[in-house]
Amino acid sequence: MPNEERQIKIADVISLLQENRHISGDPSFAAIESLAEDLAARPQPVLGVVVKELPHTTVNDLLKPRAPGRRRRRPRQDFVESLWATLAVYGIAHGKNKNAMHSLAELRARMAAIDAASTPSGADLARAHGLADATSAKAAAEELLNGTHGCCSLASPRAGDAGGAVRAEVDADQVRTVQRCAKLRDTRLRSPRVWWYGFRDVVPPWFEVYLTLEPELESIRTYAPRRVPGLLQTPAYAKHAIAGLGALSPVEIARRVELRLARQQILHRSDPPVLWHVIEERALLPGGFPDDVRRDQIRHLLDLARLPHVCIQLMPSGGDGASDGPLTLLRLPEQGFPDLIFLEQANHGLYPHGPGDERYYAGLFNSLATQASTPDASVHRLHDLLGRLQPEDH
Repeated sequence: MPNEERQIKIADVISLLQENRHISGDPSFAAIESLAEDLAARPQPVLGVVVKELPHTTVNDLLKPRAPGRRRRRPRQDFVESLWATLAVYGIAHGKNKNAMHSLAELRARMAAIDAASTPSGADLARAHGLADATSAKAAAEELLNGTHGCCSLASPRAGDAGGAVRAEVDADQVRTVQRCAKLRDTRLRSPRVWWYGFRDVVPPWFEVYLTLEPELESIRTYAPRRVPGLLQTPAYAKHAIAGLGALSPVEIARRVELRLARQQILHRSDPPVLWHVIEERALLPGGFPDDVRRDQIRHLLDLARLPHVCIQLMPSGGDGASDGPLTLLRLPEQGFPDLIFLEQANHGLYPHGPGDERYYAGLFNSLATQASTPDASVHRLHDLLGRLQPEDH
């Protein structure tokens, strides 16, 4: 029955989109296609979605009713979310109540249900990865990630919370734990066939897994409480940030800066990952960085904020932050694959992979993003900070 259940879940997604189309004023397929093209050209996400152009055939496939018995393929996440955002914008422009429409969160939940409908059990998936069960999968990953390899695991912040959960939810958590652990294990075993191998002299063991996966990611969400994230740093900012880590030689500092700049090449590919960064303002305030370095860094952030795949939000200093180190959620392109989590500290990194970790940290990031200024307000704030740093004319 998994295939039948999957078709039901796909129909739930299509029904949501059809209902939102009706609520928004029943725009024609041509109107949807035209508006999506305009939204796709915008430099910032629209209602939390990086909108892609929607060809007429795609709109037709997502909205036109199917004859009874005709099966549908799983729709693409980016097209589904783009259509949701386009319908919402159309409705708002025509005086409709956006709150009457199904939310983006509900849409994403229904999309996730499609994958869950055909997901094997935790035990089945563990055996497919050559592991006896979810427990041994976790142990195998920790054996590779801990100790001599310099990586750390982290117990679930919600350990013990699953007692009242239904059996299906527990098994789903086991599935995602096995998937996450297997990915961490397999990634760790790739060396020396990794892109950064030439920089291995300056890459700490706990950072290897992250560096290997970074170019393969579909999206990267980061909360950065103290420093601008490495992917967004200027060379001068990176140099000062790295020099502040401790007793490093000028050669090692230069090598680390070179690696950081090499990582940034993914931002300018034809298929870049979507970046969503929540940055505390103290990363741009006085404290270890000369004014000219901060000034150039702010200008660089303003340039990056114009890119359609980059979303930057500033959080006022002294807010309710999560930790002293960055929190990063890594999304791979495989549909239905769980997000990976990376917590970076001064001299070590954590890869939480227990049941409940993904929900906990995704919820934490969403909470921080809600507290932060909107992308537009953040751009205005960056201009304000830049204005205060402009050298006076004499």
